[in-house]
Amino acid sequence: MTAVVVVVIVMEVVLLVVKVMAVVIVMVVVMLLGKMVMVMVMMMVLVTGRSGRSPDRPVYRESTV
Repeated sequence: MTAVVVVVIVMEVVLLVVKVMAVVIVMVVVMLLGKMVMVMVMMMVLVTGRSGRSPDRPVYRESTV
């Protein structure tokens, strides 16, 4: 019977670790995506600032803001 209890405890611990890992991974992914989006917005603003005479660029700037 003790073996069964140990297995159950191990299963619970593994599930807990998996949940924590999943939360951490999601947080890291969200942070990375946020950084990527910020970099993309910065690039778009730089592009629109440099070549703002082309008609299609200001539309992108308005959509991001």
